[in-house]
Amino acid sequence: MITSIYLSNRNIQVTLGDRGKTGQVKKSFSVQILEGSLLNGMVTDEAELTRQLEEIWSKYQLPKKNVELVVDSSRWVSKVVTAPQAKPSVILKNLPLEFADSERQEDACYDYMTLRKLPEGKLQEVMAIMGDSAYVENYCQIFQHIGVELTKMTSARTSAIKLLTPLLAPKKQTCVVMILDGSTLNSMLWLNGAFAYVNKKRLFCERGGAELGMELVRNISSMIQFHASPKSGQEVKSVYLCGVSETELVLCRDSAEAAGFSLGINRLPSPEESEIYSAGNLYEAPKDINLIQVRKKQKKADGGLKKALRFWASPLILLGVLLAGFAVIWGINFSRENTVKELDAYLMDPENLDRLSEADELEMENQALLSIVNQLEQASELVKSYPWM
Repeated sequence: MITSIYLSNRNIQVTLGDRGKTGQVKKSFSVQILEGSLLNGMVTDEAELTRQLEEIWSKYQLPKKNVELVVDSSRWVSKVVTAPQAKPSVILKNLPLEFADSERQEDACYDYMTLRKLPEGKLQEVMAIMGDSAYVENYCQIFQHIGVELTKMTSARTSAIKLLTPLLAPKKQTCVVMILDGSTLNSMLWLNGAFAYVNKKRLFCERGGAELGMELVRNISSMIQFHASPKSGQEVKSVYLCGVSETELVLCRDSAEAAGFSLGINRLPSPEESEIYSAGNLYEAPKDINLIQVRKKQKKADGGLKKALRFWASPLILLGVLLAGFAVIWGINFSRENTVKELDAYLMDPENLDRLSEADELEMENQALLSIVNQLEQASELVKSYPWM
């Protein structure tokens, strides 16, 4: 059995069940947590979050194995891209190029979920995601502190898409699905039963008040006017709400009627609409997002590289020393060759050769003069030794 957990600012969704085409949910519920430990998926108070998670695990006796985490994080960048129907390894290798225009992260990890195959050639639409590896590691450590090992970490958006697809695709519905989670609103546009667009915004009005209904209708109007009409030619007639109270549902209907919209505004027809993120994670996809698995592969690859470097360290150092010695010897030899060449050039210079010839002639003349001088000295000595009468 899988324990699927979704974390938000003030709410934790818990779903227990098995993975299947339409998700095999056995139990699903939500728990309120104290505000301040999480903000838009970012951990702001690790000690407090760890304490609250430990209390929830103890109170509800949740399993500590096969636990999967769903997060709606501002640190993750996601987009729908067109990719070839190729092996996952090929697509993953090219995903960084899809985020070339996004703000780069120091140690990014990439993954994707298959949305649908396209009729034009061997292409497909995928929801690609760029995450922060340190962010993934931090959540793994938090759950390890309470004795829970995470086996999967995925996106709230893709989890919702997986749950909504079997509901909307068969009837090829063109509609807007609005998911409220505290003060966060995710609005999804569906065209002919296929996911087309998602917009996330923060609500600054109080939940349950009249302003909420007007804010929801303004958002619906924006989705219809800007995205649905020009691209599909299909009119949006249905709006489904998730995570709202009955009072808020009525407020939205009244605001839409006052604004002149003729829309069918209803709660999403699913027993898991209040836990759409945690329950949606149990729905199968041809290729799903799991940043923990991606991170493990990255660490394994990095470990293999480090091991290879350690294995080749000594030979590489020895090779470096030999190359350095060779360079020194080559430098000395090169310097000596240059000196010899300079000497040869000096000695073979015509002017220097003429001077050498003159020097040789002078040397011969000096030798002749020296011989005469020696003969004169000998004659002088002979004369001096001759007896005088």
